[in-house]
Amino acid sequence: MIISKDDFSKLVEKEVSQAGVSYMDAIVICAGHTGIEVEDAAKLCSKTVKQMLQVEAEELNLMERASSRLPI
Repeated sequence: MIISKDDFSKLVEKEVSQAGVSYMDAIVICAGHTGIEVEDAAKLCSKTVKQMLQVEAEELNLMERASSRLPI
């Protein structure tokens, strides 16, 4: 099954909004549904999805924050 970058990103966004899962989980779920390896799914994610994934990873302390933020 061939899927475009735009279509895959829309599937991820739909999964996040409807199922209420994280972007990480949505990417894994959508990769499974489309038969794409998870490693290859990164190439199909839009810039917006990648940014949201980065925010999630920073909040979970899986990666260092890209920019400094004031504690509120």
